Order: sequence, then C-alpha cells, then structure tokens
Amino acid sequence: MPDLDPTSRFAHLVNLCRDYQEIIDQTQSGMLETDEIRELNGQRSVLHEQVMQEMRQLGLTFTNREDAMRKAFKIARWLGME
Repeated sequence: MPDLDPTSRFAHLVNLCRDYQEIIDQTQSGMLETDEIRELNGQRSVLHEQVMQEMRQLGLTFTNREDAMRKAFKIARWLGME
C-alpha cells in the first residue's frame, strides 16, 4: 500500500468511497424509516456523481456507473480504505 498524501485527489476518492459505503451500511441496517432511507439514497446518488467526477479528474476511465464504483472501490481498498 502506498503512502497517501491526504490532500491528493486519490485521498479524496478514498474519502468519497468511505462515505458512500457508510450510507449503504446505514440503509441496509433495517433500523430506518422510509423517509430516512429516501434521504440517504439521495445522498448516495450525489456521492456517486462525485466519485465519477473525481475519477474523470484523475484520468480514469469507466463504462457506466457500476463500473465506476467497482473501480473506485478497488482503488480505495488498494490505497488502504478500511
């Protein structure tokens, strides 16, 4: 695992993935009301767009939304995302 400058775009990608995963975990907890789930899904959609934008800024290619997230999480795990 490489050393990661906390101000780098890759660090930002890791943080976006971390936030995205937290939202997924919350929505799957089974402890939320429908309105709360709807709000979290809206936040998840925004994060999804931010991840794709960050990947474009990094010059990384992807074919669709799912491919973007799969690649982003693969990079984030390699860089040390817990």
